[in-house]
Amino acid sequence: MRVIDQVKLYILSLMFLFFLVMLISLDTDPCKLAAGCEPLSVIDYIKANWLPCFMFFMIGVCELIRREFEYKLSGNTSDTLRVLESKSESYEHLTFLATYIIPFVGFNFDSIPRLLAYLFLLVIIGLIFIRTGMYYANPTLAIFGYKLYRITLADQNNHYEAVTAIAKDDIKQGVNVYYQFISKTVCFVRKVRE
Repeated sequence: MRVIDQVKLYILSLMFLFFLVMLISLDTDPCKLAAGCEPLSVIDYIKANWLPCFMFFMIGVCELIRREFEYKLSGNTSDTLRVLESKSESYEHLTFLATYIIPFVGFNFDSIPRLLAYLFLLVIIGLIFIRTGMYYANPTLAIFGYKLYRITLADQNNHYEAVTAIAKDDIKQGVNVYYQFISKTVCFVRKVRE
């Protein structure tokens, strides 16, 4: 998988953080936003709520990334492998969410220096996320029905041990799956329908 695709999956993993920041930082009090409680123009309202507007834009970007990801993974492949071992690893989604996303909820988004510090922190987390190959532990994908498995795959010519599989299906030992590797140790699998 190219680094740009890993960056996209990291951005996708932040979709719900963007949603939470949008809700937390949205200012709907017209008296606070405008002097003398006069109605605000749309432009003034957007200026006063630039961060929630940007977060809404980033949610849209995340949705485009998700659709692109699903489109890439929906490609047909005639190659199949048999699942020799399968163990659920879906708790990885919760680990990422609890460790990296939830702590941001208590942050204050009122000053530019703090926002820059948070942005720097997100970039550092993203670098770690990509360098350690943990881009698959994506809570957004979990919300959209993807599960994680640690599986062993084989056919007559190939044998892959301890592969992390991303799947919408329940993957159990003994089933045949279509597969598409997105890195050396991570693949997308789809159960062969009989």
